[in-house]
Amino acid sequence: MEKKDRDLAWASLICGLLIWVPLFNSVLGPLAVIFGVVSLRRCRADSLRFGGQRLALAGIALGAVSTVFLAVTLYIKLFKPELL
Repeated sequence: MEKKDRDLAWASLICGLLIWVPLFNSVLGPLAVIFGVVSLRRCRADSLRFGGQRLALAGIALGAVSTVFLAVTLYIKLFKPELL
């Protein structure tokens, strides 16, 4: 049995977990989503060669939460500073 390629799925999950580092969260959140989506597409295109669907989904979820939080924070800072 061959070992499946899960590199992008792991990259997505790691980027998603590192969103809690304040300096990098604005970059790593979107990267987690991108890596996760690419990994899922590769898994669906060739499931015998690529794996890590659950890892990619976890990375997408964490990255999406970070990206939405970043977007809301930027919106509040730019357009609603009285809320701060």
